[in-house]
Amino acid sequence: MNPMKTVLLVAVAATLATGCYSRRVVVHERSGAVAPVVTREVVVTQPPPTAPIEDMGRAPRPDSAWVPGYWKRSGSRWDWVAGHWQSLPRGYNTYIPGHWEKQTGGWVYYEGYWR
Repeated sequence: MNPMKTVLLVAVAATLATGCYSRRVVVHERSGAVAPVVTREVVVTQPPPTAPIEDMGRAPRPDSAWVPGYWKRSGSRWDWVAGHWQSLPRGYNTYIPGHWEKQTGGWVYYEGYWR
């Protein structure tokens, strides 16, 4: 078989195997951030499930902030990534949670970041 056809067939098969899931690298510039943040943008065709109620408990230290959990797409299923307490990074005092947003072509996940 022609090597070019083989490469093309493998590319088509890989595309079809991914189903409703894709990743791409995107640079998001956020006002208030020190520099642009490079994130992997995840696009899916189904909305994420409703987030469960998390028991935050008490902050382990006064300089801790709660980083909420989120739904992560893993192949064809949704996995819950639990929230956790995290020490504030130097120079930051607020965590902006990641979120899923409906856009043309599906749902896009934007990763959380510190501000």
